[in-house]
Amino acid sequence: MTKNPISTDMTGKNIISVAVSLLLLMLAEMVSACSHQEGSKPTLTVTIAPQKYLLDKIVGDKYDVVAMLSANADPETYDPTVTSMMGVQKSDLFFRVGTIGFEQAALGKIAETSPGLKIVNCAAGITLSEGTHGGPRGYDPHIWVSVRNARQMARNMYDALVEEDPKDKNYFTERYNALDSELAQLDSTLTAILASCRGAAFVIKHPSLTYFARDYGLKQVALEVQGKEASPAQMRERLDAAGKAAPVVFFIEKGHDSAAVVNLAKSMNLPTVEISLLDYEWKDNLLAVARAVARQCADRAGRSE
Repeated sequence: MTKNPISTDMTGKNIISVAVSLLLLMLAEMVSACSHQEGSKPTLTVTIAPQKYLLDKIVGDKYDVVAMLSANADPETYDPTVTSMMGVQKSDLFFRVGTIGFEQAALGKIAETSPGLKIVNCAAGITLSEGTHGGPRGYDPHIWVSVRNARQMARNMYDALVEEDPKDKNYFTERYNALDSELAQLDSTLTAILASCRGAAFVIKHPSLTYFARDYGLKQVALEVQGKEASPAQMRERLDAAGKAAPVVFFIEKGHDSAAVVNLAKSMNLPTVEISLLDYEWKDNLLAVARAVARQCADRAGRSE
């Protein structure tokens, strides 16, 4: 009996190709196994640290939560690293802010490499502000600077978690309710602090506080145009608008605004307050914004008496 000859199609190049494919599959399975090894917690990924704060409050010790961006990163110009993309792919869920440009670009890569990964849009149900940024609609992406928006973001997170992990629904529900009460109290506190400041204006280089201003009846005067650097002529117009608005304070964004912006604030004879809106403890920054506006409003009222 003669043996069947080996197919001449199985060349050396084909053998190497098959071997590489098998190796990649084995590595992928090893990575997946390591990410869910016994005793380790599954991972959830969010875009920014304020989201991590909300999600940590809900999931407790059930999950590890990882934020893609650091507090010093610019979410509007951020380009995800290979490492951060691999982290997303290994997550059980990815919670996107829903309004940040780089997320849209990243979604294509995520869908291609991890077609089964569930992506949660935290902006669902939030009325977006238009006109402050470039693009077809100019939606303002900084939804997390509004406590009222944050409550809806937390609700979207909770709903996705219960759908993904129904066995822990009672655990998530108890923690979500505590978080919602905490945020409702923060909103009441901010409302009380700013009660006598309705209509007050503040200056900021980048229009990051649109939703905060909307919630509490304040006026934001941004020196950028559509979220981009202003030309000399546009800057003159913005400074003229700021002068007419009679602002009470100039907010400096830590890690983003240059020394030139600080000098500009001094030339306007405005007190400056440094804030960091991407911090994990984002609530502290919102309180700092409110207290700064209230303090300057009170000082100005005292001088006018």
